Amino acid sequence: MRRLLSGCVVFALQTTIAMAYAESSLHGRVSISGIAATGNHDLDDSGARLGAASTVRLELASTSAGRGVFEASAYGPKLGFESSTLIRQAVWAAETGPLQFRIGRQILAWGRADRVNPSDNLSPRNLRALVSDSDDERMGVDMLSVRWNMQSNFSLSGYWVPHMPASAVPRGVVESLAVENPRPSTEQRTLAYKLDYSGNGLDGSISLLEGPSLLPVFVFNGSHVVTQRLSYRIWASDFSWQFAPSWGLRGEWAATTFRHSANTLAQLSGIKNNHHGVLSVERQLDSGWTLTAQYQIRRVANQASLLETPLQLLNRSIWFQANGNDDALMLGASKNPFDDSWSGDVGVLRSLRSNDTALLVRFEWRVDDTYSLRLRHETFRGAPNTNFGALRENTATIVELRAAW
Repeated sequence: MRRLLSGCVVFALQTTIAMAYAESSLHGRVSISGIAATGNHDLDDSGARLGAASTVRLELASTSAGRGVFEASAYGPKLGFESSTLIRQAVWAAETGPLQFRIGRQILAWGRADRVNPSDNLSPRNLRALVSDSDDERMGVDMLSVRWNMQSNFSLSGYWVPHMPASAVPRGVVESLAVENPRPSTEQRTLAYKLDYSGNGLDGSISLLEGPSLLPVFVFNGSHVVTQRLSYRIWASDFSWQFAPSWGLRGEWAATTFRHSANTLAQLSGIKNNHHGVLSVERQLDSGWTLTAQYQIRRVANQASLLETPLQLLNRSIWFQANGNDDALMLGASKNPFDDSWSGDVGVLRSLRSNDTALLVRFEWRVDDTYSLRLRHETFRGAPNTNFGALRENTATIVELRAAW
């Protein structure tokens, strides 16, 4: 089955190229970047890094056969990518009547809340990547998706992923444990379903996902530390509501439970069933700024015992369960580009229970139609056994100078 879907990825690419010579329109964009970072995302405190990156993106639209997207990126060896060249997307989309089909390698982001998206569980990330935009951390997934546009503003979608890749965790964690298999198996398939509504100023969805966890866990098998993946079921929902001309409300909720034999592995790893939700209110100003206040809540079943092993504590940090039950508040401001040459956002997140604090900054200045300057800064503060405290060595500033044609 992996060969079948991999063949579909190649087919989508070949079709995109072939139809460029047929009755279709082809648009493309190429970018080259120089990236400098004051630190890294490997949790090894190895200092500053320099690197280069490039991206090619092609979009093909055909009135008769559909639409294709191909995107590939190349990264320097210091930027946290296991492979120097990545095919992030190679997908072909077509529709007939109320049905829409997409097949190939895709990047699918779920969630309508700001920054923190509990329902975003169909897009693994490279958590080591030194990139100026967090969306560039996303990894392409080979999948087949079908969407049925129903009447009354509803649509129903289904997703089939024969082999879901795992997120890449910081190298410092893997090397410090001398892990026998740094990348866990991808043999399990993922199924997901989503019901969307859009209309009358309200957008929302309910989703169900079943499959292997995006994040791995580390367990001791008697002689070595190995990586495993839990099997879970996630019910999730999200919404955005423009309840007044300059006011909006956004929210998400996800309930994660581990299934069957995964319960035993979850107990060994220290990971618990959990609920995670966010609710934010937005105020849009005439100047183009948007002010946001967001409340975050986490509830973890069966709070941690006093006899947890070091591996269990590590797993709970990776899964953001180190604090157990937690409440947090984030205050932020963002500026949309519109007519100005710059945009960006800044957010301060503070735990109301452990006093963990994170500062998140993103900035982009478009010098002209070709050049842009991007900045991303993240600072984490907290005790070593807390969620943000475990990320203190990930504090870094990333600057990218990009040229695009």
